[in-house]
Amino acid sequence: MSGSIIVIDVPGLDQSHLSKMPNLASMADKGRQGEVRVEAPALTLPVHAAMTSGLSLSQHGIIGNGWYERDRNEVFFWPQSEKLQQGEKIWDKAHPYYQGSRSFKCFMWPGMASSADSYINVRPVYFADGRKKSGVYSNSPAALERIIKSCGEFPLHRFWGPGVSIESTRWIAQACASEIRERKPRLSFVYLPHLDYHAQTLGPGHQQIGNEASALDAVLAEFFAATASEQPTFVVMSGYQMNAVSGPIWLNRILRKSGHLEVVENEAGELIDFARSSAFAIADHQVAHVYVNRNKCDEVKQCLLAADVGEVLGRVEQESRKLWHPRSGEFLVLAKPDRWFAYPYWLDESKAPDFAQTVAIHAKPGYDPCEMLFDERLRFPKLSVAKRLLLKRCGFRSLMDVVSLDATRIRGSHGVAPAAGAPRATWICSSATGGFGDVWRVADLPGVIATLSGS
Repeated sequence: MSGSIIVIDVPGLDQSHLSKMPNLASMADKGRQGEVRVEAPALTLPVHAAMTSGLSLSQHGIIGNGWYERDRNEVFFWPQSEKLQQGEKIWDKAHPYYQGSRSFKCFMWPGMASSADSYINVRPVYFADGRKKSGVYSNSPAALERIIKSCGEFPLHRFWGPGVSIESTRWIAQACASEIRERKPRLSFVYLPHLDYHAQTLGPGHQQIGNEASALDAVLAEFFAATASEQPTFVVMSGYQMNAVSGPIWLNRILRKSGHLEVVENEAGELIDFARSSAFAIADHQVAHVYVNRNKCDEVKQCLLAADVGEVLGRVEQESRKLWHPRSGEFLVLAKPDRWFAYPYWLDESKAPDFAQTVAIHAKPGYDPCEMLFDERLRFPKLSVAKRLLLKRCGFRSLMDVVSLDATRIRGSHGVAPAAGAPRATWICSSATGGFGDVWRVADLPGVIATLSGS
C-alpha cells in the first residue's frame, strides 16, 4: 500500500451513533465496519497503550488512567510520559511498513517523551502563584509555532471542565490535519475525545447525545477532506462504549467505615493517609485498584464483596486474564455495567479537601467526572468563574472551587463490557480490504495495520 494510515480514536463511539453521523456512515458503507470487543479496563490510557503496542496490560504496564506508586507513597493520575509504557511500540518494530517512515501521535496518552517521530499533546502552563494557562507541547518547536499560527491557542477550558465542548476536538483535528499535510507521516494516531463527555453527565441515551454525534461527524468530515491529498486509509475506532449508570459506589467510604482507610486532617481538609491505611481504592470510572497493607487481604475482600460490585479479582485472577502488573492493586475491582466507582473518601462535606470542587486532575486520588458539572448551588456559575478569574488577574490567590460534589448526577461511565442488548463499540475502516475479522480487540489494531499495509 502506497498511502498512509490514520487511526482515529473516538472514545464512546458505538453502532447507535451512525444514524446521526452520515459522513462516518458513508465511510462504513464503502469500506468495512465491525464490533470492538470491550475488555476491562476499558480506560483511556490502557486503551491507547494497547492500540499502539498490541500488548496486554501485564506487558505494557499502563494499568489505568492513574495508580498508586508504592515506593513513593503517592497517587499519580494522567501521567504524560510514554516512558511509563513498557514494551515495543508499533512504530519501533522492525517492519517494512514502518522502517524509514514517519510516525505521528496527536493527543494520545501517555503522550510526552514519545519514541514516535513527532507528537503533540495538551500541556497547560502552571504558574507558581496558582494560575493555569492553556498550553500544548510538541517535540518540534517549529511545528508548535506553525500549529498555533494556523489553529490559534488550544481551548483548554473546552477540553475538560464544566465548559467542555466540540471546540477542543475541532482544534485537535485541525492541528492533526495540518501536521499530516506538512510532515506526511506514514502512520498517525489521533484522539478525538468529544463523544463521551456529555454521555457521562447526561447519559448515553440522552437525546442531546445525537446532537453531539452530529457535531463530531462534521469535524470528522472536515478532517477527512483536509487529509485527502495524502490518500490515507482511515481506521476509526473506539476502545469502549458508554454504559448508562444508575449511581456510584463509594469504595473509599466503605473502606473507611470498615476501619481500613485512614485520613490525615490539616488546613486543606482531609487527605488519605496512604501509609496508615490498611486499604484504599484508586477509583477510575468503572474500574478500581484496591491497595492493601498489613496482610488484610481476606478482610478487605469480604468488605468489597459486600459492596455488591461486579467482580473482585485478586492477583491470581488478574494474572490469568493478563491484567496483573507490579503497579496493580492487590485487588482489581470491576463494576456492574450500570454502576461506577466514585473516588471521595470524606464522610463530612465540610471536611472535603480544598481540591474537591476544583478541576484538579493531577491532585485527586481518583477520576472525578463531576469536574464537568458546575456546583448546583451556584446561582450564576459563569459569574462565579469570572469573579475568581478577575481575582487571579489582580494578583490574588483564588480557588476555582466551582464544580459539583454530587456524584449522583453522573449518568454514564465506561471501563467494563456493555450489558446484554446494549449498543457495542465499533470500528470503521475506509478500505474494504479483507484479511481481518469483524470483531476486534483493541490490541488487535497493530495486526490490522500490518494487514492494511500489505505486508
